[in-house]
Amino acid sequence: MALLEEDNRRDDLQAFYEHGIEFLSALYRHADNRYLTDTLTDMLPLTQRCLYAILRAGKSQMDRTHQFLETLLKTLIARDTSRLKQMIAEFGQDYSLLAQSAAEALEGGA
Repeated sequence: MALLEEDNRRDDLQAFYEHGIEFLSALYRHADNRYLTDTLTDMLPLTQRCLYAILRAGKSQMDRTHQFLETLLKTLIARDTSRLKQMIAEFGQDYSLLAQSAAEALEGGA
């Protein structure tokens, strides 16, 4: 998380993206469920594309993503499953819309 915080502070999109993917990959390996780990790992390329599109939306999205990942880690450490379910549902709704908007903007810019 320290690397992500530093990347965010420096407004370094590429480093934030790379460290974010490393962070998610590390979390996936600790799922303690072989099937879940395999599924999350299989979805990593899609996650990478979505994260890149989202981060291109600007500094506010980098801030938001950093806050989400920081809260996610704290929630996992606390083993607060009800909060985790709520966070994942909100993340899915919010970031799905944002990823769609970002993808449309990228298509329009091509």
